[in-house]
Amino acid sequence: MSLYLRYESAVANSCGNHTGVFGLAKSHRLSPRDRAWWRESNDWLNAAYPDPATVDPTLFDRTLNPLDHLLVQGRCKRCA
Repeated sequence: MSLYLRYESAVANSCGNHTGVFGLAKSHRLSPRDRAWWRESNDWLNAAYPDPATVDPTLFDRTLNPLDHLLVQGRCKRCA
């Protein structure tokens, strides 16, 4: 079994989701220094490790893994 880490906000948003680093980057909530670190680290990780969804295509299936929120991009209408 593989282990994947998820960096996320400490406080849930109004939909009850903890925004991950991708959401923070996309919404421009990272400082320039944090964004540069994230981008460099993400590029390195992409080159060093396989995409989890290509290893296990069922990983993001909410029916099979209802508690798994790793990188899931589903949003409620309030948080879209």
